[in-house]
Amino acid sequence: MGRPGSLRRWAAAALAAVAGIVIATEAADAATLYISEFQNGLSLVGSTQPQIPPQPSVADQAIAVSGASAASAAFNSKTHAVSLICDEGCSISFGATPTATTSNYLLQQGVPVTFGVIPGQKVAVIANPAGNTGGGGGSTGTSAVDEAAFVAGATPYTPSGGFYQTTPTANALTNGQGGWFQMTANRAIFTNLRNASGTEVGTAAAPLQVSVANTGANGTAMLVTGTGGTFPVSGTVAVTQSTSPWIVAGGGTAGSAATGVATIQGIASMTPVQVSQATASNLNATVVGTGTFATQSAVTAASGAYASGSLASGSMVDLVAEQTPITPNTATATKGLMLGAQYNSTLETLTNGQQGGLQVGSRGGLLVNLYAADNNTAVAINTGSALADGASNTPTGAVSTTGRNYAYNGTTWDRVPGTTLGTYQIIRDAAGNARGANVNASNQLSVSLDGGTGATVALGAGSQIVGKVGIDQTTDVTTNGVEIAPTAGAAAGMAPVVSSALETGHVLKASAGNLYGVEVQATTVAGFLEVFNSTTVPAAGAVTPVAFCYVAINGTCGLNFMPPLVMATGISVAFSASTTPFTKTDSATAAFSGQTK
Repeated sequence: MGRPGSLRRWAAAALAAVAGIVIATEAADAATLYISEFQNGLSLVGSTQPQIPPQPSVADQAIAVSGASAASAAFNSKTHAVSLICDEGCSISFGATPTATTSNYLLQQGVPVTFGVIPGQKVAVIANPAGNTGGGGGSTGTSAVDEAAFVAGATPYTPSGGFYQTTPTANALTNGQGGWFQMTANRAIFTNLRNASGTEVGTAAAPLQVSVANTGANGTAMLVTGTGGTFPVSGTVAVTQSTSPWIVAGGGTAGSAATGVATIQGIASMTPVQVSQATASNLNATVVGTGTFATQSAVTAASGAYASGSLASGSMVDLVAEQTPITPNTATATKGLMLGAQYNSTLETLTNGQQGGLQVGSRGGLLVNLYAADNNTAVAINTGSALADGASNTPTGAVSTTGRNYAYNGTTWDRVPGTTLGTYQIIRDAAGNARGANVNASNQLSVSLDGGTGATVALGAGSQIVGKVGIDQTTDVTTNGVEIAPTAGAAAGMAPVVSSALETGHVLKASAGNLYGVEVQATTVAGFLEVFNSTTVPAAGAVTPVAFCYVAINGTCGLNFMPPLVMATGISVAFSASTTPFTKTDSATAAFSGQTK
């Protein structure tokens, strides 16, 4: 019985080898791991039977293989064995959430392998070139010995290809490594030009030589045309003038006869050039320099009314003759001169007898100084600050624009005191003594309601109120007792803040306020009611409540504060299922009701 088993194992291995050859030579451009799932199929330990899973498979999967780990879907709940075959070398790893690396189990290209697995687990795969068979080379494909003779039409060969990458310089090889050809996206092979000695050519150090006459001397002339660049010219060159004037250039110096200096002569040889004015408007000259210039004996001034643009450039106008008196308070059109002024950020300072122009501010307002009638002293204008308190400010010699009140006491100007509500009014008695400025036991301000007669003054009936009345309750409840009557007014009550469902905590007030009372109803868990000065319910863990009480299972606990508990930040409460009030253990088994203001 051993021989048939050996024969079957040999046949399976042969089929696997053939399948590997086919996949390696025909499916090199695809990278896929094929998975077939079976209920069983593993041979027992020590058995001579081959691993032949029974068909049909429970499920089939296909995973794209790349340089990154990729996991399959979870195996079927009935799957106990899987058969794997990959069209390129790869590494695999099994598990609930596997990640394959090239250090994991190596699966040879095109060789099927069966594994026992756990239902619900997965297999992860990553490309591993170490498992590739060489793409058809070796003993089962075409190969040749180095430097062997090639016979056309007889020597077998294996078609080859290349690979394309977006960065041509990536994945560079090092000395002695083999590699694929690189090609462009249009399948053109990258080519590097080198001469017979192996030196790279077509570079700046070794440019390619272009020979017109197919000789090394390159003695054949070339016709050069174009619109730019500089080309050397030798021999005699005929030049034809176009419509543009000639431009004479050279290295000579004007004023001396030399090469490159052009001489312009008159009609006769070496005579000056005469300039003629054909019409009155076609020759304009500007005279510059120093010396004496002849002028006409008289200048005729233009006069009359002038329309815009009617005066030619250079015409003169007699402004004195054109100026006429302006009639006040009339709309009669008259001619006069408009005066201007100058703005200087730093005002000029004139000395006695000097002339000066008018000065204006940055907005064109004329700057002036005020003088009192028949007075050489300028009136002081105070625009930025108040007059000095108690200073000898002459009433007729100072003007203030500050809008403040001053009182003149016959010697000095004094500021009138006051508050933000108005001006102080000092009450004095007949002797001139201030009364009520600093009211105390020795400086009293007397107010008489009866006009000084001493009669009793009664408060009229109605709602009149005079000040505030204090109540002195010397004996609790008995003397001057105050009873607060019940009322339906909303302002006298407090709206409760109540849970809408069982919860672990509640924010009673998200801002500062007063806490008058809080109650909690527990259900299935015992714990502590905890009160916090916070706008949020604290997280579980160590806490520092401002008040607390223990609550039994299905029990109730209430805290009332009178006067109320002042909470400067906010008011929040929590139910904690812990054994200490200083630890918060969340338990959504309680309901809250609180009263805050």
